[in-house]
Amino acid sequence: MKEALVKAKNLFIAFVKSDWFIAFFGVMTYVAWAFGIWVPMLCALLAVVVISLFLDKGVKQLLCFLMMFTMMISNDRHRLDDFLWVLIVFIVLLFAGLIYNLLRYHRHFDALHPKKIKGFHACMIALIIPFALGGLGSPYENPLAVVAGMGIIILVAIGYTFFMITLADEDNKANLMQYMLKILFIIGIVISAQAITYYLSLGKENILSAITSKNLKLGWAGPNNVAPVLSMAVPTGFYFSLKKNKFTPLFVVASAIEYVIIIFSGCRGSLLFTTLLLPLMLIYTASKTENKGLFATSVTTLFALAIVLVALKGEFFAPIITTILNKGLNSSGRVEGLYPMAMETFKTWPVFGAGWDYKLGEMAKDNYSPYWYHSTILQVFANMGICGVIVFVFFYFWRYRTFLELRKNSASLAIMISLFLFDLYGMIDTNFFGPTFFIMLACMTVVVEVNLPENRCLAFGGRNPFEDIKNFTCKVVQKIKDKKAKNTDADNKQ
Repeated sequence: MKEALVKAKNLFIAFVKSDWFIAFFGVMTYVAWAFGIWVPMLCALLAVVVISLFLDKGVKQLLCFLMMFTMMISNDRHRLDDFLWVLIVFIVLLFAGLIYNLLRYHRHFDALHPKKIKGFHACMIALIIPFALGGLGSPYENPLAVVAGMGIIILVAIGYTFFMITLADEDNKANLMQYMLKILFIIGIVISAQAITYYLSLGKENILSAITSKNLKLGWAGPNNVAPVLSMAVPTGFYFSLKKNKFTPLFVVASAIEYVIIIFSGCRGSLLFTTLLLPLMLIYTASKTENKGLFATSVTTLFALAIVLVALKGEFFAPIITTILNKGLNSSGRVEGLYPMAMETFKTWPVFGAGWDYKLGEMAKDNYSPYWYHSTILQVFANMGICGVIVFVFFYFWRYRTFLELRKNSASLAIMISLFLFDLYGMIDTNFFGPTFFIMLACMTVVVEVNLPENRCLAFGGRNPFEDIKNFTCKVVQKIKDKKAKNTDADNKQ
C-alpha cells in the first residue's frame, strides 16, 4: 500500500512539473470558461497546485496557475461580488501551501540579504512605500481602498520574494524562461479559442457588427484587456520557430491567428504596437532560426493566403479595416480630458498624489475601481505623486536592465518583447495596475531575474546600505562627541 502511494505521489508530481500540465491547465481553463463552471474548476485546479506544494519542493507549477486562472472567469469581471468567498479561500489555501513549502524544504533566504538582493526584487518591495503613502495630505474618501491597495502590493511583493527564494532551488532553473514562454503560448491558444467561440456564438449574421462595434466580451476581459494579453503571446510563436523542429508552420499560424484576433478586437493601441514590432520579430527569427526554409515558406504562404482571403471576402474585411482607419489615432478623450485631469490632480497633491481612493468607482460605476487616467505614468503622477514617480523610474530601469543583462538568451529576449508590448499599451490604457495583469508581469520577470549571475544587477552594488548608514551615523556622532570634548577642554583651560 505504501509503495502504491509513493508511486502515485511521484506520478502526480511528475505530471504537475511537466509541460503537459501547462496544456492540461489550458484545456481546463477553456472548459471552465465555455461551460460557466469556473468556480468549481478554479477550486479544483487550486487544490492540485496547493497539494503539490505540500508534496514536493518544486513551485514552478504555481506560475502556470497565476498566469492563467483569471481567464476561466466567464462572468462579468465587474460583477463578482457574490464570489468573494472564492477569493478568500484562494488566498488562505495558497498562503498555507507557500508557508509549508518554505518551512518543510529549508529554504535559504540569501536573496533577501542587502548585499545580494537583485535590483528589480528590491523595487518590488520598495513599491510598498508609494502605495502606503499615496494620498497622504489629501482628503481620504475611502481609507479601506487605500489599505486594500497597499495590501495587494504587499502580497505581490511577498509572492515575488517567495519565487526568488524557491525558484533558485529548481533543478533546472535555466529552463524556467522556456517554461514561461510555453505558458504564454498556451495562453494565446486559449484566448484565441475563447474569442472564436464568442464570435461564433453570436451567429453568422452578427459577427461583423460585433467586430466593428468592438463588442468582444469574454467575461474576464473586454477587448482592451484581451488584445494586450494576446499580444504577449505573439512573440512565443516566433521563439518556438527558432530551434530545429517540424512544427514551425503551426507556431507561425498560432501567432498569425492571434494577430488577426487583435485586429478583430478593435483595440487600436495593441494593434499599433504589435504591428510596429512585428517586422523586428520576423527579421530576428528569419536570421536566427534553424528552420530558415520552413519558416520563410510558412510566412510567405500565410501572407499570400491573407491577400487572397481579403480579396475574396472584401465585403467582410472592408468594414473592419475602414472602422479602424476612420478612428485613426483619435485618443477617445484621453488627450482632451483624462490626461489634463491627471496633471491637475498631480498639481494639487504633488508629493504623494491624490491616493487610490480618489474618485473611487466614478468611472467604472462600481465601489472599488480607481479613477483610471488611461496611462500608467499619468496614473502614477496623479495617485502617488513625486514619491511614486521616483520609485517607478527605478522599477522600470531595473525591470529592463534585468532582461537586457541576458539579452543573448533568446528566451529572455522573447519574454522581454512580450512584456514590452504590454507595457507600451499600458502607457495609453489602464491595464498595468490591474492586479491580475500586474501579477502576470511579475511572474514573467521573476523567471529571468532568478537566472541572473550572482554578482549582476545587485540593487546596492554588493554593499549593505544599512551598514553604510550605521557607519556614517557613528562617524557623525563621534565627530559631535569630539567637538564637545574639544569645547569642554577649551572651557576648562580658561
